[in-house]
Amino acid sequence: DGMELLKRVKQEVRFRQVPVIMQTAAASAEQVAEGLRNGAYYYLTKPFDGMVLASVVRAAVADGSAWRDMARSANQEPRTLILMQQARFRFRSLDDARVLAASLAQCLPDPTNMGLGLLELLVNAVEHGNVEITCEEKSRLLRADAWEEEVVRRLALPEYADRWVDLEYQRTDAGIEIVVRDDGAGFDWQSYQELDPKRAFEPNGRGIALARQLCFPALEYLGNGNTVRVKIPHGSAAA
Repeated sequence: DGMELLKRVKQEVRFRQVPVIMQTAAASAEQVAEGLRNGAYYYLTKPFDGMVLASVVRAAVADGSAWRDMARSANQEPRTLILMQQARFRFRSLDDARVLAASLAQCLPDPTNMGLGLLELLVNAVEHGNVEITCEEKSRLLRADAWEEEVVRRLALPEYADRWVDLEYQRTDAGIEIVVRDDGAGFDWQSYQELDPKRAFEPNGRGIALARQLCFPALEYLGNGNTVRVKIPHGSAAA
């Protein structure tokens, strides 16, 4: 059946990062949770709305493209930054987040998967942190194919012009620690720590949980949620 096929697909390393959309007529909370645990990224219930289908497919294609780009970068760029012991970076835009994640991925023991997890944290700091796009707003923007345009628009507004994302990187004898801090008011991060079946039918809302479960050995949000810390012991690899 579909669930058994999903399990077998995700057992293959070459397919592990392929975004899978599960289409089903019956989807209880337990069934959705099982699908998410076994590697489904998105859900569609029959009958489905054409706009919802388009937004979910766009999100899946974007996820797949991001993984391929990160894998290509990991294979092509020299890993000289692995020698870096300590650094601090500051940025504002989504483009800067992508460049920084791709560069710092070279310092990590699993550049592709951990780089994708880092990218998720940096993008969250810009979109949800500094320009205060809520999860519900992002869902609507993705359906309208207008998410990135709205992020750029808000970054130009006076109330967000002085907000930055700071990233601190440190390598010690114990491993690597990365701290990302934005200038936003924070968010209810506790509800995004686990894969929630209620959000399985949205084109977004699972990035933090996937980064926590699949990309990093230890990830924790601090305080009001505008700071996140990742710890990677030496010898670690993503799940």
